[in-house]
Amino acid sequence: MEAEQVLDPSKIYAHFPLVLSMINGKNRRERSLQHDGRKQIDYPHSTDGWIASIFMLEGRAIDRILLPWSIVTLNAIVCTIVAQTTVTSLDVANWDSTYGIILNFSLAFLLVFRLNKAADRFWQSRAMWGRIVAVSRYLVSTILVHTYHTPELRDRAVVWIGAFAVSTMHFLRRETSIPCDELAGFLSPDEIQKLQASLHPPLYATDQIRAALKDALNVTADTPLSLASAWSQQLYHMETSIDKLIEDVGGMEKIRSTPVPIAYVSHLRTFLLAYLLSLPYLWVSVWGWSTIPGVTLSAYALLGIEGASDECTVPFDKMRTNHLAMDSFCLSLLANIQQFVQQAADRELLLKQSKMGVGTEGGNSKGGMHGQVGTGR
Repeated sequence: MEAEQVLDPSKIYAHFPLVLSMINGKNRRERSLQHDGRKQIDYPHSTDGWIASIFMLEGRAIDRILLPWSIVTLNAIVCTIVAQTTVTSLDVANWDSTYGIILNFSLAFLLVFRLNKAADRFWQSRAMWGRIVAVSRYLVSTILVHTYHTPELRDRAVVWIGAFAVSTMHFLRRETSIPCDELAGFLSPDEIQKLQASLHPPLYATDQIRAALKDALNVTADTPLSLASAWSQQLYHMETSIDKLIEDVGGMEKIRSTPVPIAYVSHLRTFLLAYLLSLPYLWVSVWGWSTIPGVTLSAYALLGIEGASDECTVPFDKMRTNHLAMDSFCLSLLANIQQFVQQAADRELLLKQSKMGVGTEGGNSKGGMHGQVGTGR
């Protein structure tokens, strides 16, 4: 029984409300983010092996090419039936050779270029999310160490860093509502309401971080010179990190709002469809009834490249399995923030215990991790 009391967070962190708030909200955050991100989190990944990647349907984004694929297949069926039930024949041996050399090469170049651009946009988005997570970790750990003298302002800055990541996810998805459970233990319902009511929630969150840090590291006439210099340098570095967060949000906004130029996509799709529609007329005299499955498979192979490119151009939809698992990124970051906050509380407990010469009970410590603004009940 005594061991259970020692391990009870409410006893250990009795004077650390931010730690308790985050611990109490952990299950709610995990359930909400895992549920909303189930399309990306639970679906097989490209690293799961051949079997998982071959025997899948939704991840192939067939819905993006279903219409042109159906048209090409129907055209092949009609052409083959007409050719096989009449005496009409068309000699296209020479035409097929010339046709293949010129048009196949052009289409191959266009498709490869299109796929490369889509992959580049996808990995740019992933890299920017990676930087958001990395910079947020740096900011939280730095804030906890260098603003320990103002627990309330420190805690306010920390919780708004978590809110920044979650609000960025919803902003990129064009979602105006932020579920309270996703920020349970970080912000109160009133604070979440103000966040989602703002025109640009990620910028609102960064303003809250800046304001808290400015007040926490405010240099006055009474501030010792050495301390004033240290605070100014720390504030500068933290402001630089906030600027990086805003940069990355802006970069993903650019990707979301700037699709591939319509002239390129229109040209590619027009000639790709024309090419596929002409295939049965070129093959039917040689392949006969095999023309139908041959054209269907060829169409899927080529249209699938266009479909994959289209799928990854703006990778922020939570209902698309191939898009970025932003819920997983946020879940990981919020867990990291809780870890940092809990470690800072543990350090403070150990320091107080060493000064007092006390063994284990940390519930009697005064100050530290208290007075945080949003407890996210």
